[in-house]
Amino acid sequence: MSRYFKLMMLGLLACTLHAKPPAQFTPRGIGGGGAMYSPTINPADGQEMYVACDMTPQFHTTDGGKHWATLDFRQFVGSHESAVRFTKDPNIRWAINYSAQSGGDWARPCRSTDGGKTWPVPAPAVWPTDRKTYMLYADYDNPLRALLAADYRDLYLTQDGGKTYDKVFSSTNRGAGLHLAGVFFDGDTIYAGTNDGLYVSQDGGKTFAADTAAGLPKEFMSALAGAKTAGKVRLFAVLHKGGWAGLTGAEFRDYTGLYMLDVGGAGWVRTGSDLAKTALPFFVKMATDDITTAYVAGGRNYPETGPCVYKTSDGGKTWTDVFQTSGNKNIAAGYSGDKGDFAWSFGEYALGFDVSLRDKNRLILTDLGFTHISTDGGANWTQAYTTPLVPRKSGAVIPRGAAYSSNGMEVTSVWHVAWLDARNLWACATDIKGFRSADAGQSWSFNYTGHTLNTMYHAVQHPKGTAYAATSSVHDLYQSTYLADARIDKGKGLALYSTDRGANWKTLHDFGMPVIWLVLDPRAPKRLYAAVVNSQRGGIYVTHDLDQGEKSTWTRLPAPPRTEGHPYNITVLNDGTLVCTYSGRRAPKDFTASSGVFVSSDEGKTWTDRSAPGMHFWTKDLVLDPADKTQNTWYVGVFHAWGAAARSGKSGLYRTTDRGKTWTLWADSASAPSGILNVESCAFDPTHPNELYFTTEYDGLWYCADVTADKPVFTTVMSYGFRHPLRVQFNPHLPTEMWVTSFGNAMAVGTVGN
Repeated sequence: MSRYFKLMMLGLLACTLHAKPPAQFTPRGIGGGGAMYSPTINPADGQEMYVACDMTPQFHTTDGGKHWATLDFRQFVGSHESAVRFTKDPNIRWAINYSAQSGGDWARPCRSTDGGKTWPVPAPAVWPTDRKTYMLYADYDNPLRALLAADYRDLYLTQDGGKTYDKVFSSTNRGAGLHLAGVFFDGDTIYAGTNDGLYVSQDGGKTFAADTAAGLPKEFMSALAGAKTAGKVRLFAVLHKGGWAGLTGAEFRDYTGLYMLDVGGAGWVRTGSDLAKTALPFFVKMATDDITTAYVAGGRNYPETGPCVYKTSDGGKTWTDVFQTSGNKNIAAGYSGDKGDFAWSFGEYALGFDVSLRDKNRLILTDLGFTHISTDGGANWTQAYTTPLVPRKSGAVIPRGAAYSSNGMEVTSVWHVAWLDARNLWACATDIKGFRSADAGQSWSFNYTGHTLNTMYHAVQHPKGTAYAATSSVHDLYQSTYLADARIDKGKGLALYSTDRGANWKTLHDFGMPVIWLVLDPRAPKRLYAAVVNSQRGGIYVTHDLDQGEKSTWTRLPAPPRTEGHPYNITVLNDGTLVCTYSGRRAPKDFTASSGVFVSSDEGKTWTDRSAPGMHFWTKDLVLDPADKTQNTWYVGVFHAWGAAARSGKSGLYRTTDRGKTWTLWADSASAPSGILNVESCAFDPTHPNELYFTTEYDGLWYCADVTADKPVFTTVMSYGFRHPLRVQFNPHLPTEMWVTSFGNAMAVGTVGN
């Protein structure tokens, strides 16, 4: 047997074997653009911290913020108030969990008994799924005790590790509900700050009574902290004009005053008069064993913007700015900061702040996208959201366009990755617009010009090398919060082009409306189609003179039947057939039946509706089966619409083998732990064309080992731990390298193998 024949047989054998999904994924990219909440520091080990994000990742570090891991969404989903509360038992920690096991997105208390490896939530009989939890504080010295605000206006206590919960207090403010501003545990004496004022328990939390100390205005308490030294208890409280249960640091502008109470003394006294000109605090934090040191964090008075941290070392007499943003004076910054790729105004204000309960010098600050840490009481700070390739010190000028590698804390949405050659990649992102790599995706930068709008959604490359990109001032298009005309129709959008692999972008055409997709016609090199979003003027646009660049002329094609200006994907088949999807549109009360799959055989002059009934309200990506050379087999992701539209059919992944004349709901909610399988997109493994991956809104990344099977089997890819992947793409220069983009956790890369 010849060597050539042996190699050929081995190759054929490899093609018949199933590849294995990646055993692990590595984070890639740079973050920013996701609001960061509820940071906490382990009092027993200052290197261990957690940070939550409104995009659902819950980040965890054990090396002081140098590297972060995202908790697996099947165990834990983060959001505004999912602060992890440590206890003196290293195995027991508490938090608020927003995971599917919580019954959708209903926030429920949970307690880990294995040091944070697993996070089981209580059964509905113990904690009903509709009893939403707004804030939770655990007693560090009594690991079985926790106080939590829930049901909008009630305070609950557990003293048996969550086996039972007792209602111990109800707010009388039905408009605002109960905001739990902070809790200081002092044995069986518990001080609970609420928007109704300070309440104190002397019996371990069984009963609470309103504190009678004078001097505290009847205003909304947003934050409370306490400490005890040599038998003396001191409390600090931040007051606001008003608020509601679950108020966040975004409301810092309503700050009215900072007050201090020495328990058993004359009463509350106002402090922090030296803050008024420059700072608007929202948070107050202390180590619980030092009454002389306290910190406040929030936003700054205009015209200066950016987060602030002020410190007192003399028990509240004087306060000093210890987060000095001007010139990054005491901050070793990343790409956000004074003179950086993004100014301090991008982070804008503190959304989270914590001081170690047992170490007054360990601090962590989060804002609208970034995290900073101090280990010396605010004298110096270090960014903890990325890794500069060249180390940076406090006070250093930030070199714009510098390269960064991932440290695991990526909090942005990446819609699409474009390989402009083997080493030059472009990531289409939200809020931070996009970023590029010149080393095959190992590091990334904002070293480009010409792209200025909030989001880039899609990029394609012409065979001659020019790249084209779809951009928009409106982010999160066709996600649940961006379906209504009021949120979209005022948006702007450009089609851009670059002739130097994304280093410089120029305007190809200003549509004056968001652009979400572009596709080149493989049969006509001067033809480019664009999906433009607007309820009145949106639709599929085309140019036939792409070679004219900025002088190219664009024509809006006739609208497919039923549609109302929300196009999404466009595909041109080899025979010239044009296929497009239209996605969700919400009128004030319900979805409109203007979504689906549409086909044209005359270059868009006329259209045929090829939608299954379940596609009429919220259709996503359409992907061709590459093994079908006739291009008759398509897969389409569909989301579940709510309201009256929900009765139209199921969400999931649909398949057709006759170009949409008939459809099969190929993968549906029967496979989904969440009960609703909302499918964003899918992709075939180019080295094993019968194997398919698909992405979902609630249930992570899924895999089918054989799409030709009579009864295909779908399994979750356990090595991918983020809840909401967007698209799967394979590196065209290294087909075994699989990239997964996401809605809120940037990108992850893994290697498929036999």
